[in-house]
Amino acid sequence: CFFPVAVGIFVLAPKLMVLVWGGGYLAGASVLRVMSIFVLSLSTGVVIAPILDYLGQAGKRAKWMTISVVVNVILNFILIPRYGGLGAAIATVLTHTPYVFNNVHILARTVGLRSLTIFTSLAKIFLASADRKSVV
Repeated sequence: CFFPVAVGIFVLAPKLMVLVWGGGYLAGASVLRVMSIFVLSLSTGVVIAPILDYLGQAGKRAKWMTISVVVNVILNFILIPRYGGLGAAIATVLTHTPYVFNNVHILARTVGLRSLTIFTSLAKIFLASADRKSVV
């Protein structure tokens, strides 16, 4: 689980920007912070997607991915002119996160569980990985 990594990037974004790219790129810390939220969505999505494919739900997943991509492009046209890279990062989080939530819902229906059951399990995984951050 990438929860500790995402939290670390979120908290340390300004220092990471200066350390890796120099002080001239400090303004990019806000983009890095937003993208750290995307890491959580992505880390869940890469686990759920192949399971759905295996269960014969690739078509449903593809439909929702297409919708997500179209909405992302629209949001990019709206947000990038005004907010630049931060707008693109926000559009990514706003479109990918619901896509992953929907995949979890499809998975739950396919295997006969309530979505809340899977979300609760995911929350426990995130919290357990956060608890282990001091060990790493």
